[in-house]
Amino acid sequence: MIYNDTRVENHFKTAAWVTISQQWNKKDLLIEILRQTRGVSYEEGNSKSERELVEAIHGFLREKQYLLVLDDMWAREAWVGVYPAIAHEEPGSKVIITTRNEDLPSQLCGNYIIHQPSLLTEEQSWELFEKIALENKDTRAAADDAALRLGGEMTQKCGGLPLGVVTLAGLLRTKDTYEWERVSRRFNSILLKVQGPSQYGRSIYQALTLSYYDLPHYLKPCFLYLALFPEDAEISVKRLTRMWIAEGFVSKQDELLEDVAAQFLDELIQRCVVQVVKKGFFTGKVKTCRLHDLIRDFCLAKAEEQCFVRVLSSANQSNTTTGTSTQQRRASIVTSEVSLPTQCPHIRSLIQWGGELNWRIVCEDFKLLHVLSLPRVKTHNGYLPNEIGNLRHLRYLALAYTNIKALPESIGNLSNLLYLEYKNLSGDRESLPNDREPLPNVLWKMEQLRHLYFNYLFLDNTGKGLKLHTLTNLQTLWHLHVRDWESEVELEKLSRSLQKLGISDITSESQLDAVFRSPCMTSGNLVNLWLHCDYGVELKSTEPLYKHCQCLRKLRLSSKIREDYALQFPPSLVKLELWSSGLELHDPMVVAGRLVQLKHLQLGYAYKGAEMTCNADSFPQLEVLHIQGLVNLEEWRVEEGAMPRLKNLSICTCSKLKRLPEELKYIPSLQHLTLEYLSTSFFHRLFKRGEKKMYQYRVGAGAVDDGGERGEDFHIIQHIPHVEFTN
Repeated sequence: MIYNDTRVENHFKTAAWVTISQQWNKKDLLIEILRQTRGVSYEEGNSKSERELVEAIHGFLREKQYLLVLDDMWAREAWVGVYPAIAHEEPGSKVIITTRNEDLPSQLCGNYIIHQPSLLTEEQSWELFEKIALENKDTRAAADDAALRLGGEMTQKCGGLPLGVVTLAGLLRTKDTYEWERVSRRFNSILLKVQGPSQYGRSIYQALTLSYYDLPHYLKPCFLYLALFPEDAEISVKRLTRMWIAEGFVSKQDELLEDVAAQFLDELIQRCVVQVVKKGFFTGKVKTCRLHDLIRDFCLAKAEEQCFVRVLSSANQSNTTTGTSTQQRRASIVTSEVSLPTQCPHIRSLIQWGGELNWRIVCEDFKLLHVLSLPRVKTHNGYLPNEIGNLRHLRYLALAYTNIKALPESIGNLSNLLYLEYKNLSGDRESLPNDREPLPNVLWKMEQLRHLYFNYLFLDNTGKGLKLHTLTNLQTLWHLHVRDWESEVELEKLSRSLQKLGISDITSESQLDAVFRSPCMTSGNLVNLWLHCDYGVELKSTEPLYKHCQCLRKLRLSSKIREDYALQFPPSLVKLELWSSGLELHDPMVVAGRLVQLKHLQLGYAYKGAEMTCNADSFPQLEVLHIQGLVNLEEWRVEEGAMPRLKNLSICTCSKLKRLPEELKYIPSLQHLTLEYLSTSFFHRLFKRGEKKMYQYRVGAGAVDDGGERGEDFHIIQHIPHVEFTN
């Protein structure tokens, strides 16, 4: 994609890609632009008025060259809403609008150029088809002339539409070439039955219909379930697959249910009916996905036709309680203007995207619910009703970005619950009441629970010690606060099945020792570990991590580390964060440099030494390095061959650091360098200019943007496309 091309990235100082779709909201649109350009959270943006958002965006983009893509715009009002925030006179900025509304360009103000994408030629269609359907060498070798002829004929019938070609190729990729003739006959049969407004609409519908009916029985409900998500939504893979599990779409096999569900999603991706949006930086696994708009339209039509899903919006509110809607099994409320259906006793899944929820209807009429997901939903008093305990079939409960400040004791009745997410309350710490209540000590009753997420910021008090030892199936326990716990007994019994563990507010070494004695620390199953200790709490040794956590991939330690023993970390680590470690005898760079799989290293107030060294050939895989608060650091040495794949380097608040290592100039992979709050003499070695003028200069293609005078160390950074610094 051109948007992600490094040349585009190097040219513009900031960029954002915002999808608008037909059901758009002005405030959410402005928040998303601010989030992508300035990196603010949704909560911070949501706390501002629309006028404040416009001013914040305008102020940030002023005097910057930016690229803004407004994808899938349908209405002129969306452009009117965003234009005041981006209108300024800085030359070189670009706004790209994509639309399927042919009348829209004539309604927009300003200077613009219209580009009408052309259909694919036969040669281009075949090239795209071949790239997908014949990517496997064995399939390509087995394809005889007859199979290639059939592939060419079917490709031509897609009318030059990329989506039709991709969908067809994704289907044939799952078939042996001897099966292509059967697919071709069915393809032609569907084409004869399809009635549509145009040849192009028929060809896409034909390809999608064929692909859908070819799905195995276990994939059809997984595909139709995607209709619950709004148009253009970026869908979390973890949430989606766990909803599938809660619905019973994933059968119990020898493998973990989560692994089987991930395989199902991979099959849908291989068939090109689901698009990959983001992959994990460390694992390469799919993190988020989405449906193409036309595929979603098809998916929703099929889902509603089969009474599988009902999407409630302002456009169809009038008929939500009539006709076949009473047989619907799943409902998605897209806009806050609509109300819950009252005659759907068989509802299994309910997702509401914001607004207020009618809890009386949910708790009285939807007693067969398996999935209840309420992102950004509000209650009038900040509490869940006691009646939620009546939803005894519930397996998935997600309360994210809500104003819910307490859970009732009746939640312990949800003995079938597999997934509980209670985190990220909306607002800020100051706006919350001082009398917020601890969690009820009833979670131990939910013995089937597999994933448990707490709020990372606002749950300062989770009781005098939650009982958790009965949760033997628990795989995720995240942001557990233990500040006020009176006993370490429960910490000693944390389940050996845990793969992801995050504990904060550890107030004593006895608590920390209890965690390290627990079965989860010796089972070898942990993949992700985060431990945050109060000031003064020391980790006696890292040896237990090195000895028992051989599968650990991510580790974040916020604790002073005693240096009586050797500093060691599991060789499996790909991400390591050390905060407030207080190291003096052990150079963390030397230790971490031996981790051959490490890709991300962050050192925050972790080292008190004056010298730091990256040994020769250390960090063979490292791509991201953040150094912050090493207040005594004066010299950083990088030896030959160290960090050969480094892409992103950030140095902040290291006031005594004299200069950058000379060897950085020999790392051609380095793309981003951020320098913040370092000494004036440090910056003068890069640029000879007064201190007051030293603010966010940017280097690109070996030249200073504003023509500043180069310092004696400028040659170290002149090859780096992005250099930003603040003094």
